Amino acid sequence: AGFTEIICNSITTTAYYEDENSLVKIMNPLNADLHAMRSSLLYGGLETVLRNQNHKQPDLKLFEFGYTYQAGSKPNDKDPGYKEIPGLAIFITGRKDPEGWMSYGSQTDYYLLKGVVNKLIEKLGIGKPGIEVESLALPELVGQTWKILNKEVALVGEVEKSVLKKMGIKNPVYYALFNWAEVTSLLGTNTVRYQ
Repeated sequence: AGFTEIICNSITTTAYYEDENSLVKIMNPLNADLHAMRSSLLYGGLETVLRNQNHKQPDLKLFEFGYTYQAGSKPNDKDPGYKEIPGLAIFITGRKDPEGWMSYGSQTDYYLLKGVVNKLIEKLGIGKPGIEVESLALPELVGQTWKILNKEVALVGEVEKSVLKKMGIKNPVYYALFNWAEVTSLLGTNTVRYQ
């Protein structure tokens, strides 16, 4: 089965983030809980995973094209200091295939997500110069950073169990984030040939 697109709210709570200084805060929020613009696509996707898990739908393959927002360090008259960053987030959790007499109900894993990311890079035609892979350990994610021509194109990994526990998610969640601005800057490096 394929992936399902989700569209999450760009307005979020600051409770998800450790560094509130980099968040774009809303001056007059309509809701006390939703008072900042998201600086990561991760938490909106995890809220979707939790909602589906609570409705007995734990087997998910999701993606979201969205924007994240960051406050700059020194705003001035010409530059307000805010950044809007495009990204593509991919989430997988639960079983790989629907349960049935032909499937064994094997669980999703890091390698399934890695294969999806590899295939997407191949289809976009940006992997030809070569992919550099580095280890990554963030408070919310453990995995790898993928670079092409020294540009950080993607983060791929497993969401930390402490984050999942805090949100009430039972199954492991695997997450990939494409820096879409870097991906589009690489699109002209190779010509894609269709056979």
